Amino acid sequence: MEKEEFRICPFCKSKIPASLDICPICHGVIVERPFAPSNEINSEGKKDSINNSWGEVNKDSFSDNNNASKVSNGKKRSWKKIFTVSTVVLSIAVIALIFFWPRSVTYKIGNIDPRFKISDNDVLQVVNDAAERWNKAAQKELLKYSPSGEVTVDFVFDYRQEYLNAEKEIEKEYSFLPTEKNALDYELQSINNQNTQLSYESEELDSETDTLNEDVSAYNSKVNYWNSLGGASTGVYRELQDERERLSVVKSQLQSKLQELKGREKTLDNETDKYNAEVDAYNKKVNEEKVKMDSIYDQFLKNQNYSDETKLGEFSGSVITMYAFDDSESLRLVLMHEFGHALGAEHAQNKSSVMFHMLNDISIDKTNPYPSAEDLELIGRH
Repeated sequence: MEKEEFRICPFCKSKIPASLDICPICHGVIVERPFAPSNEINSEGKKDSINNSWGEVNKDSFSDNNNASKVSNGKKRSWKKIFTVSTVVLSIAVIALIFFWPRSVTYKIGNIDPRFKISDNDVLQVVNDAAERWNKAAQKELLKYSPSGEVTVDFVFDYRQEYLNAEKEIEKEYSFLPTEKNALDYELQSINNQNTQLSYESEELDSETDTLNEDVSAYNSKVNYWNSLGGASTGVYRELQDERERLSVVKSQLQSKLQELKGREKTLDNETDKYNAEVDAYNKKVNEEKVKMDSIYDQFLKNQNYSDETKLGEFSGSVITMYAFDDSESLRLVLMHEFGHALGAEHAQNKSSVMFHMLNDISIDKTNPYPSAEDLELIGRH
């Protein structure tokens, strides 16, 4: 009956069946079986010849010392083979780490259309700022500038920036309108205040006139009474004369107040007419601005096939293309959004995230924006 061959695992030194290439104890992969004599005994009580990968060796052909030397050399070659394979495996692992371990996405500045009227240095400063805000939020270098970067940032001038430039020109042309409106508002407030004061004084004059009329009526009643008696005494007559003089003075004063009020009312009417003319002129200018704005906007919609959404920038393949921006802050925010796509992020649902798809609806501080936790989850690096 044949006995099963065994060998020694070179890793854990366990005795395992020779037919196995993986040690069941330590799970080490045995690349080449160690050089060892067979356990099978022939009929003469001698071990059979030993076969190995370097050729057939017969035990009887050598002395005991030579046999020991050959076995030892065989083991050395076997361990050398294992060491070589381990080195190769380690090298493969290192290469895999180099290629697959998360690393920085490098970027570079591509073409900048001169019609944007922005310098290369200003562009680089804003682009670096947008990238650094991702790095700070993730607390690692996700994005890195390199003159030979894998992602190119291009600035392509088209109808979008043309529209923004035309809009700015119209706003500049009518930049005086807010100041005019403030002046008109102030003037209106003054007119209203004067109207309120005149109304108060007019009511007061009416009240004083009513009092005077009542006093005159009482005076006339007294005069009629004494006349009906045939005349008044000297004392009563003097009192009535004094009363008549007083009423005459009051009447004269009220008439002066009335004339003054009428004069002020006329002045206020003139100011109101002037104000209304200024308002008409202001509204005409506002309407002119609106007509111009509507005209360039209609052309803008026509250029983008009347779509409600406008791409200010986009990431495609390995290129970030910027189409339009109002200022450095809006440029930075759009660049941060497109860098997010370059890092693998899709659009976010939260309006407080940089990756929210509608710039006008985003609800973050545009003067100091940073990627949110949702943004970092979308790129899978948080």
